[in-house]
Amino acid sequence: MKVGDLIKNTSHPDAGIGIIIEVGAPQPEPDYVIAVFPEHGQQIAYQDEIEVISELSDEQLEQVHGGMSPSAFALWKMETLNESR
Repeated sequence: MKVGDLIKNTSHPDAGIGIIIEVGAPQPEPDYVIAVFPEHGQQIAYQDEIEVISELSDEQLEQVHGGMSPSAFALWKMETLNESR
């Protein structure tokens, strides 16, 4: 798992698709990540609850908020990262 991976929390499938913004306690594999989910904001997800998604189905793709310009994404990223501090 790495920053930028799309994940699904198998313990809370209604949360939708999230994107990893921080990886915690790196050992051979991190035991938790912080991810941003569209409806729930930043959440901690533990390794045994995470499914990394390499390809999205059409239904999953509908949950992804995309199409931002580079400047809009940079602003969103800055605001999202600053919220956790």
